[in-house]
Amino acid sequence: MLHAGGRRLEDLRELRGEQEVLRELGLEAVPDAGTVGDWLRRQGEVGAEAMQQANQKLISACLEQEPEEVILDVDATEIEAEKQEPEWTYHHVQGYMAMLGYVNGACVGYEFREGNQSPGAGILEFAQRCEGALPKGKKIYFRSDSAAYQAAVINPYSQPGRNFSITADQDAAVKREIQNLPETAWVPYGTQDGMATDREMAETVHSMNATEQAFRLILWRWPNPQPHLFESNSYCYHAVATNRTEPAREVVWEHNGRGQSENWHKELKLGMGMEVAAATRAGSSRPTRCTSPWGCWRITWPHC
Repeated sequence: MLHAGGRRLEDLRELRGEQEVLRELGLEAVPDAGTVGDWLRRQGEVGAEAMQQANQKLISACLEQEPEEVILDVDATEIEAEKQEPEWTYHHVQGYMAMLGYVNGACVGYEFREGNQSPGAGILEFAQRCEGALPKGKKIYFRSDSAAYQAAVINPYSQPGRNFSITADQDAAVKREIQNLPETAWVPYGTQDGMATDREMAETVHSMNATEQAFRLILWRWPNPQPHLFESNSYCYHAVATNRTEPAREVVWEHNGRGQSENWHKELKLGMGMEVAAATRAGSSRPTRCTSPWGCWRITWPHC
């Protein structure tokens, strides 16, 4: 239902009215919202787990043609809910914080979570379940935000045949590494297209108390647009922990690609723009088929 852009079971009524979409999907009809709700409640967690297993088998076959090294992006996404039961998220809304794993836009794993559950909790176990959907013999490149910056994740992805790049928390140890770097360590940083920027890069070797191996800590900084009156530090910093061996700027370019996960989240949740279509149907002209590269069945309206 999220793939269809809906946020509540009643949105199925919109999908039932899209006869062209149903024909493309090979469906004669869509059940009533109440029927689907009863079925979901009967299935419960057991049914959701079975659906995920079926999904992983289908995805594994689709990923056979992927390169020898596959990139596994793990990220959480917030789903706001208009119910009484959901917990409050860190964005101060009631909803859920689903965890999703992607390989080249294909969702290889998902875990529905309460809104107050930390994205970093159980992230290694979730990533390992995602790997279960991948074809055997592939090398794994794990990318994530700072939710995965923990020794429990870094240790297994430091093993042979595995790589990682994880946004690092700027804790006391990382800040100390930044302060200890000489000015000569910072070099200009340019974009992948060869454009100059106001950013600079540096790198050092770092470890955590529980990590089994040291890893690279790639840092970059840029002038603080709003410097603090009582602090001499006039830069903003960002850090990435990695065991990849490419030059630092190439690692950063590759790591920044994980931002594509946000686009996949949006495609997953709002692909059909159903709410917009329902609100404007009366004054709109005939919808056109979406040309999205993700293969979704989205209906786009000319004025949306």
